Amino acid sequence: MKNRFVNIGIFVLATIAFAITVSILESMNPFSNPMPPGMTLDHPDFASYMAMQPAAAYGWIILGYAAGSLVAGFVLSRFNNSNFSPFSLGGGLTGVGILNLFSLPHPTWFWVSVLVYIPFIYLGTKIYPKKPLEEIK
Repeated sequence: MKNRFVNIGIFVLATIAFAITVSILESMNPFSNPMPPGMTLDHPDFASYMAMQPAAAYGWIILGYAAGSLVAGFVLSRFNNSNFSPFSLGGGLTGVGILNLFSLPHPTWFWVSVLVYIPFIYLGTKIYPKKPLEEIK
C-alpha cells in the first residue's frame, strides 16, 4: 500500500514538473503580443486577440509542451520503480491539452500539439536510468 502512495506522489511530482517547465517557457515567449490592459479570458475581443498572435508564438508553446513532457518523463522514470507506465501520464496530459484546445480559441493547425506529450514523456524516461524505490524511502 505504501508503494502505491509513493507512486501516486511521483505521478503528482512529474505533473508539477511539467506545469512549472511549461509556465516558465510560456512566460519567456519572445513572439507573443502582450495582452491589452483590461483583457480577460471572457472578454468579447479575446478570440480576436488570440487570432492576431503570430504562428511563432504558438510554436514556442508547443516547444514548452515538449520540454515539459521531457522533464515530466525524466522525473517519472528517475523515481518510479514499478510498472507505472509513462503512457498514463502522457494520456492524462493529452486529455488536458485537448480540454485546453476546446476552452480557448486556437488556430486549427495548433491541434498538432496534442501529439507532443506521449513521445516526449517517453523520451524523458530514457534520459536517466531508474532509481530503485528503496533509495527514495
